[in-house]
Amino acid sequence: MKKVLVVSILAALMAGCSQTPQEKLESLHARVMTQIDEYSFESAQATIEEIGMVDPGSILIPYSRGLILERQLCYQDAAHEYMLVATVDAEYGPALEGLCRSFSYLGEYNFAVKAAADFVTLQPDDPNRRLMSAEALIGVGQSRAAEREISNAANLGAHPAVIDLTTARLLHLRYEVDTAAAIRRQAMKDIPETVESLVSAADLCETVGLIDSSIVFSRRALDLASDDHDILLSHFYRCIRLRYLHDARLAIAQMEAKGCGEIVRAGMLLRYYRAAGKHAQARRASDDYRRLTENSLMSITIDIKARSESYDLVSAGSDLEATRSHITNRGYLPAFEKYMNYSLLIQSPVSLAGVENVQFLQELPSEYANTLEVKTRLAFLMQRTGDFDGYKEFVTLLEDYHRSQPDWLTGIADVNADPVCRKYDQAERLYTKSLEINRWYRPAFDNMVAMYRGLQQHSEALALFEEYPQFEQTYPMIRMNKAVILAENKQFDQALNILTDNFALVKGDLSPALELLDIAEWTGQLEKIGPVLELLEAQDSDPNALQLAAVWACKLGNYQQALDLSDRALSLEEDVDSYAIRAWALHGLERKNEAWELFEENRTRDRDNLATNHYYSRLLAGDGIDLDRASNIAREALSDSYAALEVWMNLCFVNYQAGRYDLCRGEALKASHTYTDRPEPFYWLGLAMEAEGKDQAKENLQKAIMLGLTGEKLAKAQELVERP
Repeated sequence: MKKVLVVSILAALMAGCSQTPQEKLESLHARVMTQIDEYSFESAQATIEEIGMVDPGSILIPYSRGLILERQLCYQDAAHEYMLVATVDAEYGPALEGLCRSFSYLGEYNFAVKAAADFVTLQPDDPNRRLMSAEALIGVGQSRAAEREISNAANLGAHPAVIDLTTARLLHLRYEVDTAAAIRRQAMKDIPETVESLVSAADLCETVGLIDSSIVFSRRALDLASDDHDILLSHFYRCIRLRYLHDARLAIAQMEAKGCGEIVRAGMLLRYYRAAGKHAQARRASDDYRRLTENSLMSITIDIKARSESYDLVSAGSDLEATRSHITNRGYLPAFEKYMNYSLLIQSPVSLAGVENVQFLQELPSEYANTLEVKTRLAFLMQRTGDFDGYKEFVTLLEDYHRSQPDWLTGIADVNADPVCRKYDQAERLYTKSLEINRWYRPAFDNMVAMYRGLQQHSEALALFEEYPQFEQTYPMIRMNKAVILAENKQFDQALNILTDNFALVKGDLSPALELLDIAEWTGQLEKIGPVLELLEAQDSDPNALQLAAVWACKLGNYQQALDLSDRALSLEEDVDSYAIRAWALHGLERKNEAWELFEENRTRDRDNLATNHYYSRLLAGDGIDLDRASNIAREALSDSYAALEVWMNLCFVNYQAGRYDLCRGEALKASHTYTDRPEPFYWLGLAMEAEGKDQAKENLQKAIMLGLTGEKLAKAQELVERP
């Protein structure tokens, strides 16, 4: 046996020695591609080292590193490796294709366009390359050039269905909606069962707001593609864009089943938690992703966003400065260094910006400086940093130069409408002008509605739906937005009619239903939410919908129904939120020992789970149990909730129950500065002051009543106000 083994090894070595260097490189290249496809990243790195021993200058080294980084969702780092390839061989097609993909994943279509154009030049008769170029051009808004590329692809033999679907989407994005609608109706009649056609159909449905159909087509493409990595990842990103969060989790599970490993899983979880608004989990996933990718540029730039979203501006600012230093001192290509400095300026939260950023933007190279996002960011920062005269002169110049371009006029309007600038009349004028130029220019309509809603001017917002009826007639999510505004305007029955008529079109995105439920609670109309709960309970395959229905069943005191719903959710997916709701329901059914045990188990599963900490602290305080611990847990919940009103008011309640009226008063006072139009902070402020014997108690209780306090709180406030 030993002799056979020795002979086999010698034969293999002789075969290896008989290969030419080129044959050896080809063999190693094939091996590393297989390893990357199998997510065997450490083995792939070892193979790359072998390539280096055969040919230290081989372009396969940076190209393979780029593929690994792209697979690990480190798109900025991958882009640099692909750019390194171009310094050796500017015509190496796979690297150009990878560069286009990486920039597209980042949403940096200005840079994807150049890579796609170079990729097309190498093989201009390839229809798929033409379509890739068209997608990049669509992303950057160069619709006429995109139209030419689509036409080229059609002439070169691209599938007619893909051509029609892509053309319809382009026309919608160009806001030629009437023409697009006719093409869309024809294109959607008979979609072939090919991956390309189904993805194109999903993209078109997403563009026109048929988001449930978009997810359905995307799933079908994924099934047909046999879990192809790129199709699965594209589906995942679509799910988080459209807030189909259960589908996003299923995509993560599918990727895990493919053996994607820790890095890919951590990168997907980080993106999922950010989309889901789970800030504590996002920070934790960000820490994991940074550790696993050894502080990749991508991990740091996402961490900046995750920290900013959870109000950790100190850490976010530190990350930003460290990244700038890292870029300068690590020997990156000059072109990549310019790109990264630009990207950091544009993508970093404006809350981290100061006077120095104005200078950076003004000194950007010309190829970056003349874009809408740069100019509007510069205008905003000039206003924010107190250069009011410079701001006025700058935006006047921008408006004059771009007076016939609705995208630019809307961008300038957005700056004026920001609460920092508060030039609402100017914003309205520019939004209106944009719609005069193109009555289908949706961003102008959406942003003007959002401005009025933010100003609590609901009647003015609703009037826009009457003035521009084409939008709600065409887009389901605009109808849902109208429903929410109607509810805020105390027209709840009309809001319910819109929700029930359109829910099936967007059913995986539960945010409109949640907003209506919240409005019903704080306006005292809980008796009207039955139809919403029925819609949620009917979603047999969506645990998120069942969770939401269970929460509101608990709020209404229907604890057995809540228990049944949480169990249905758990039968679909083991989830900490479902266990938290189940514990709440058990407590309501007087099965309190089971409830406490389940809450403690949940704390072991995930100490940062918001639902667990919120419900647990409230129920402990309500029962008068371990009030100090209840207060600590409630504070943890608030820290992880992005200062959500309900969670903040829970901390006030817990502190009040504990007899810590000073702490209750302090939290209520802070909340009243954030939620100036909501009655609850003033209610708890008045209640705490009344307990402390302070004179301003009745004044705050009266303000709470005036702002629309309802239910038992209203009765309590009225009693205290009327007390001598």
